[in-house]
Amino acid sequence: MLPRLLLKYSRRHRREDPVIINYVAGCGALITGYTFQYGLPYLIPSLLDDGLSVEQAGLLVGCSVAGLLLTLLAWEATADRWGERAVLTTGLGLGELVLLAGVTAPSTVDLRPPRR
Repeated sequence: MLPRLLLKYSRRHRREDPVIINYVAGCGALITGYTFQYGLPYLIPSLLDDGLSVEQAGLLVGCSVAGLLLTLLAWEATADRWGERAVLTTGLGLGELVLLAGVTAPSTVDLRPPRR
């Protein structure tokens, strides 16, 4: 439904094609990032049921915020050196490859501590 709507819109308004594509891609990236960052705290009861302590679950949830902070610092330094467009394109491409590798992985790694 949405691609057909975008195609109709882009045929009528040729100049605004990149704006629509950038808007849809940006919204998708924001939704994914916010789901990852703010959705993890909702998993704490499940993590506690799986045997993690409150401290371990809190550390696991807090790692996403720490990772975001470190990534933003690295992004700022690389964007200043090579330009935002190159850094964003490279980051999206690498992120896509990592997600593809995760989806096609034959098994998962169990990070839970052993049950006593």
